Amino acid sequence: MDTPPSLPPKPTSEISNEPSTSKTSNKPSSSSSFISNSINNGNLKKSIPLPKSFNLLPTSEINKLTNSLNILKGYLITLYQDEFNKNLSDLNLIVEKINEYLIKLQKLNDSKLEISNKLNLLKIQVEEWELIESNMYKSLQKFSNENLGYLLTIAVQDSKKLSESIQSNFITHSNHNDESIQQFIKDFTKERKLYYLRNEKLQRFNENRIGGI
Repeated sequence: MDTPPSLPPKPTSEISNEPSTSKTSNKPSSSSSFISNSINNGNLKKSIPLPKSFNLLPTSEINKLTNSLNILKGYLITLYQDEFNKNLSDLNLIVEKINEYLIKLQKLNDSKLEISNKLNLLKIQVEEWELIESNMYKSLQKFSNENLGYLLTIAVQDSKKLSESIQSNFITHSNHNDESIQQFIKDFTKERKLYYLRNEKLQRFNENRIGGI
């Protein structure tokens, strides 16, 4: 009895109704590279690692995934969640530092404004003091040695002129009675005494003996 011929091995996957050729295949050799190329064509430069299970998906499903922006966004968010969280944490830290610097800058600006106001106030006070100082020197000028000597000299001359005027008036008028004579003596004595006192002060002043003047 002859041995029947052996059968070909049973295929391990279902037979696809889609035509296939040995040179060209509609399904890429790697779904990962297919997704990566699709995303690169969408102006995304970074290659995205995909799960190995994507290799088991038919080409039509992979095309749906690559053409669904929401699905890709969700996958990217899940894939890079840790990196996003780290970047977000770093960004929050940077924002916090910027806010701290802004607060310090505001304090510096406030201090600058306060110092500017104080400088303006100080400038006004300096101008007021210079005016007061000028008036004070003018007021004290009459107490200077030169001015005191001048005033004493004028006072001596006035007393001398007044006493001489009293004497001249008395001599000019020849008709005198006891009352006029007594009045002359009183007035002349008073002014002459004042003259000698002032003259004595002037002499003491010129000799730098100014105590009691």
